[in-house]
Amino acid sequence: MIIESYISAHSPDTPTATMQTRPEVLFRIPGSAVRGVPPFLETDHPITLSPGRERLVWHDGSAWRVGIPGWGNSYAEYVVHWPEVESLPADTRYTLVAPKARGENVTLVPA
Repeated sequence: MIIESYISAHSPDTPTATMQTRPEVLFRIPGSAVRGVPPFLETDHPITLSPGRERLVWHDGSAWRVGIPGWGNSYAEYVVHWPEVESLPADTRYTLVAPKARGENVTLVPA
């Protein structure tokens, strides 16, 4: 499934760059909102991916979760709003894949 996204430059001196230490290009998923577990990004924010990166997406029985690469499942963000996952079967795990090049699309595929 192709996921609509747009590219933004994320700079460490902006208020939304709470965990960034260097400028970074990110793919943002418009219309999505996730919230991290305390104490990480507890406010709603869009799903983001660095070019060439993947994030695991699954339903934990009560909510959709989006994993953070390198962190354990207990630190995965909770989906507050993301219409694309509402019609997906909750018993399947998915991988959200960011392209390596700007001209390509973010995809969501079964894991």
